[in-house]
Amino acid sequence: MKKNSLLNCYIIAIFFCAILLLQVNCKKSETAPPNTVAPADKSVVLNFSFSNVEEKKRSSNEVPLSQFNSDLNNINKSAERRGGCGGSFSGSFGGTGFHVYPNDTIDLSSTVEGSTITLSVSAFDVPNRFTVYSSSGTLLASSPWMGFANYSGPWGTSLNTNPNGTLTFTRSSSAIYLLRVETSTKTTSDSYQVTVGCATPSFITKTFVGVSVKYYASTGLLQFGNGTDYSLVLDSLDAQYERYNTNYDNLYPTLTPDQMDSVDDVNHFDEFVPFRQFESLFPGYASKRSQVETIENTWLTNNFTGTDPDDIDQTYDDAENTVSNTSYKVIIGTTTYSYDSTASVSGMNALAAGNQTAFAASSSDLCLTITNPCITNRRRHKYVETADHSRVFKVKVAINSWAVRSGAKGKVVSFKKGSRRKRSRVHLAVLLGGTIHDCRCGTLFTFSNRNPSPTGYKKRKSLKVSRHQPGIVWSTQWGELATSFDAQNIWQSGVTLDR
Repeated sequence: MKKNSLLNCYIIAIFFCAILLLQVNCKKSETAPPNTVAPADKSVVLNFSFSNVEEKKRSSNEVPLSQFNSDLNNINKSAERRGGCGGSFSGSFGGTGFHVYPNDTIDLSSTVEGSTITLSVSAFDVPNRFTVYSSSGTLLASSPWMGFANYSGPWGTSLNTNPNGTLTFTRSSSAIYLLRVETSTKTTSDSYQVTVGCATPSFITKTFVGVSVKYYASTGLLQFGNGTDYSLVLDSLDAQYERYNTNYDNLYPTLTPDQMDSVDDVNHFDEFVPFRQFESLFPGYASKRSQVETIENTWLTNNFTGTDPDDIDQTYDDAENTVSNTSYKVIIGTTTYSYDSTASVSGMNALAAGNQTAFAASSSDLCLTITNPCITNRRRHKYVETADHSRVFKVKVAINSWAVRSGAKGKVVSFKKGSRRKRSRVHLAVLLGGTIHDCRCGTLFTFSNRNPSPTGYKKRKSLKVSRHQPGIVWSTQWGELATSFDAQNIWQSGVTLDR
């Protein structure tokens, strides 16, 4: 009896020892192998760095298979999430095997173009890989597989890396980006978190006529706080140009235009000084106006051959060209407007789509399309040569609706032939007139504006007349807008905006 009792004790002891050894072995199998790093991920890794953020404690709680399947169904059927600067995304997966989460949409519509976007990414529980694409599908940034796994997966046989890192990319003219998150699990549920941070590019701020204007060297763009500031700067540039040239002309009231040309050469007179002074506020800034001027100088040197400056001058407006970079872009508020001569409304689209708070909330006529047969963002010019072939005039007409205001413009430029073609003074007057419609082709007004008004002439190399209105789309019909000029006792002609 004693022998049987003793034998039973031994059997019980052995049983408990076996259980204890089994638990120890199991615990060891859950411990990360020391200093074990998975083979390098062969996928593209762009603009990625690990961070020193403390790792969140991994969960070892196993979820029933029924719960895995339920979570998987819910996640796959979930709607796409959208967030921007200062926002965050997170997700979890309770299934097994390789899994791609539904794309998250990073909406940077309220972020200035050129801003640096930083995504702080964290892989919890099991590994994740994070990738950012543009809305067109271009790969912008990607992380390696990151986190811990003691089982094989896309990363190799095992993985033991920092689960926290950062992805960076630059906000381009596109505002929408896609975040793709992947995982591969065995028995442990997965979760991740991404926080979106935005840093505007380095810029300088200058004040012009009381308006703060920012210049972003990285993109070559000027930024105005709102449409009111933008229009004020344009109106001021036009006024300063006219005042500067009038004051100079008044110094020589008795000289003929030809005599003034000679004096200009001696004085190195530059009619564009007000525009240059604005441009010089921003070191490195290249305006569309300066680009057009450079092309014109080459065109004159080549005897009116080669690229015509009006091939790239979409506005016929020196002030608008001064505040636009060489790509015809400008930032107003947080919207980057880009001039497109082929669009029906061009930059006004963004305004009409809802970006009205900074400027045109009171406007009653913001449209996305122009009703036929009306047109906008159209221009036309023609050359007029005098009978003795001594002079050439270029007369221009245009209508534009972009960057939160509309305008109709008429312009004439006088060129004198000689050993070298050049702009030359003459007694000039220019007139612009016609009918302006709204975007629905409803008539707004008929007008006729003359410079100088109401009569007389100015001794100028070029002369412009224009009308503008903010926050509304202007259109006209073919044949309804025209510019004419009068070079006193020399020539008269004009051009109509038609096909």
